[in-house]
Order: sequence, then structure tokens, then C-alpha cells
Amino acid sequence: MNIEIANRLAALRKEKGISQEELAEKLGVSRQAVSKWENGESSPDTDNLIALADIYGISLDELLGKSKPEEKVEKEEVEVIVKDPDDDDDDDDDDEDEDERHGLTRLGFAHKVIGSIGFLVATIAFLLVGFLWKGPTGNLGWACGWVIFFIPIIIQGLIFAIEHRRPSFFPLPILIVGVYCATGIIGNAYGLNLWHPYWVEFIFIPIYYGIVRAMEGRR
Repeated sequence: MNIEIANRLAALRKEKGISQEELAEKLGVSRQAVSKWENGESSPDTDNLIALADIYGISLDELLGKSKPEEKVEKEEVEVIVKDPDDDDDDDDDDEDEDERHGLTRLGFAHKVIGSIGFLVATIAFLLVGFLWKGPTGNLGWACGWVIFFIPIIIQGLIFAIEHRRPSFFPLPILIVGVYCATGIIGNAYGLNLWHPYWVEFIFIPIYYGIVRAMEGRR
């Protein structure tokens, strides 16, 4: 990121009296991400830039240093004069942007909830499965129930991928490993060797990431 923009982001945040932790919570990102933006190590995506401009009460151009506050006032005055009272397209666009930001906020909240209580719920589910799931050769729940701990990670990854509109962020390898191990262990309990044919699941990993990264690059 341009160091001038990075310095401007830090100055605007301090001007509003907001800490990096508070800003990160508002945006649904980590504090480290905010720190990297302000140090020029990385750049916020378009959605986060829009949200930052909204939090600081300035335009996106002003946030990026492409216009001055005085120019913004003059532009708004001209728009008030020439605007058609019957034209509600701009209002509709603003409503759509606001709805989109609310959707991202809800996703960020869901990500935090899963991170906070997901593994506690997974632990309770693991204990229940361990005590209650009986197999033909013994207690099957303890043998394969551990894959339950993959579920919070997979759900968090899915939410993160949707929030940032990046399918490549989805942790497909973790999902494949969990399914493969559970299938193999259950097969062994019932006298079936499912390890060999089901290893083909891993072929989907490079295929998936090859396709989605090509799509993201094109976008």
C-alpha cells in the first residue's frame, strides 16, 4: 500500500479516538490486519475501504487522498442543484451498499461466535459421540469422533471465504482429511477397507484451488 495512504488511515483513526482493536471489531477483521494497513504492509479490500470511509465520515476519494474536503462540499452543492427529485437511483444504491455492509457485519459476528464457542460445542459433541456411538468391534465414537473438532474450523473458513468473496480461503484440505479419516475408520469397524479407494478425494484439492484461483484472478 502507498505509505501516504497508510499514514492517512492511522491519522484518521487517531483523530476519531478509535483504537486498532475497536476498529478491527467494527470491521470484523483482526487487529493485526488493521496494523498492517497502517504500516503499509498490506491493503484493505474494497469492502473494507468503503466501511472505513463510512466510519470516518468521509468519501472514498478523500480517504485515498484523491480529493480535498473543500472539493467534496462544492461537488455536493452542484449535485443538489442538478439532481432530479424523481430520480431515486442513488438512494437505492446507497441502500444496497448499507445492506451489504450490514451483511458483512453479521458474517463477522458469526465468525467470532464460532471462534468463541465452536470448540466448546465440538468438545461436548465429541464426548456424547464417544459415549453413545457403539460399533461392532467396540466403542466407535472415540475412534472417529475426533474429526468433530474440524467442524468449527471448516465453518469459520466458509464464513471467511464468503465475507471476503474469496472461495480460495475455504479450508478444503481440512474437510477432505476429516471425511477421509472418518470414512476409513468406520469402514475398518465394519470390516471394510475404505482407505484405498477413497484416497481419490485428495485429487479434488488441487482441482478446486486451481479453478477458484483462476476465477479470482480473472475477476
